[in-house]
Amino acid sequence: MSAFDQLVDKVMDRFLGRSEAAAAVTAASFPQHTEKGMRVREGGMVTWVEPPPEFTATSNQTAGLWPFCVGTSSPLVGAVLGRNLLNSSVVCGDPISLFLHGIISSPSGFILGLNGRGKSSVAVRMALALIDQGFLILVAGDLKPDFAGVVLETNGQVVQVAPGVGAINPLDAGPLWRELERLPAPMQRQMRAEIHSRRLMTLTGLIELVFKEPLDAKKQEQTVLSMAIAMAAEKAEAEDRQPLVGDVVAAIKSAPPQIQSALLIEDSKEYLPQVKNLLAGLNALGEHGPFGDVFCQQTTKEMKIDTSVDFDISLIDESQLTLRAAVQTVCWSYGQAGISAAKTLADAGLMEERHHLMIMDELWQSLRASELLVHQIDSITRLNRDQGPGAADDYALDEGPAVVHGRADENRYWFRGTLIREDPRRTRAERDGPAGNSLPRLRAGEGDAGRLVSRGFDEPQHQPSVTAPGAGPVHAENRVRARCAVPGEPHSR
Repeated sequence: MSAFDQLVDKVMDRFLGRSEAAAAVTAASFPQHTEKGMRVREGGMVTWVEPPPEFTATSNQTAGLWPFCVGTSSPLVGAVLGRNLLNSSVVCGDPISLFLHGIISSPSGFILGLNGRGKSSVAVRMALALIDQGFLILVAGDLKPDFAGVVLETNGQVVQVAPGVGAINPLDAGPLWRELERLPAPMQRQMRAEIHSRRLMTLTGLIELVFKEPLDAKKQEQTVLSMAIAMAAEKAEAEDRQPLVGDVVAAIKSAPPQIQSALLIEDSKEYLPQVKNLLAGLNALGEHGPFGDVFCQQTTKEMKIDTSVDFDISLIDESQLTLRAAVQTVCWSYGQAGISAAKTLADAGLMEERHHLMIMDELWQSLRASELLVHQIDSITRLNRDQGPGAADDYALDEGPAVVHGRADENRYWFRGTLIREDPRRTRAERDGPAGNSLPRLRAGEGDAGRLVSRGFDEPQHQPSVTAPGAGPVHAENRVRARCAVPGEPHSR
């Protein structure tokens, strides 16, 4: 044993509180154990240990090797997702767990990738892990459906929305409506203002989806709509029900003096031309409009706030892109109302506090129908830290407009599926940042190296031909820890 080894042993003995006598007893118990192996027959002892080669170089020449020649593993925080394709270590992560541990600053994640590369599989894994920890999941618009089975198997609620199947009222105040009288007066006023704002935002989004353009500010259409919603809500509340789109139409057609005054109308003949375009948009939400009977009647099945909920809209045909986007918009708003109700009642001490993971599935379909919806999506997901829900956005890279890039860059945790290097719709960070230089060169459709979606935690049958980060279908990254590639796994419904 060299003098350096003896010095290290003494330092460690003193640090660990081991006495020299105890060390001597231990050494005496195993006299055959030496630094060159076991001194026994066939013990593998060697007579000469060759020292490793040593080199001297500048820091520029050894960049990447010194001082961090060996990396550390990723933190075992969050849902177990699979194995790292480079070193087979376990990969974990979900937006809520990472936020609670202070690893990311906002509980939001963005799932990005080509079709069939495991986006929904990753979301299902996160959902199951969080449900097991006591969280609730809210799938605001399940188009395939990928999550209905998970919700049902965990004693959740599935709400079907489609023409002739189930309706959802865009002016529904949500589960909080029946509990308003139990709240303190200041909290009641705050919640009524929030309900009115949500109703206005939802109805505005639907009308803009019909016209494919924003409301006319010169005609004060949003002001008229806000006043009409308030009048319709007051009338409906007196009748112990939720207001409907038809009530808003009736309020505008009645030409109330307060609306005419807000429009600075002196002659009543000027009123109808001023609101005609707005009425046309509201009529499109009626039974004979392009959306059928989905938005013109009371909500068929009220959302529960003490269990996981899945809004199943898979019965809407894929060709009805605008209807799908409209239903998704209302489901997002209604789901947000349910989360707000749970938080408000918990703050008032009327129920146990629960937290949600809100999954916004297939964002590309809504954004393809109308780029104006990106602002509504942004307003919903910005409430993550205030109202408690985490958010996981599911977006297919090969569909949809580039307006999603700004939304993606705001997320603190990304899951990227196998990407095409030359795709011009990459996120801004991938195109411009230094991380873009290390993206995989894998193209879609290069055999098993581009899929690896069936093994989960089983040991791989063979190694992928491309070993760069991202070679598997899912590439997890946050702004704190290094990137790693994890295999997805199909799930059954």
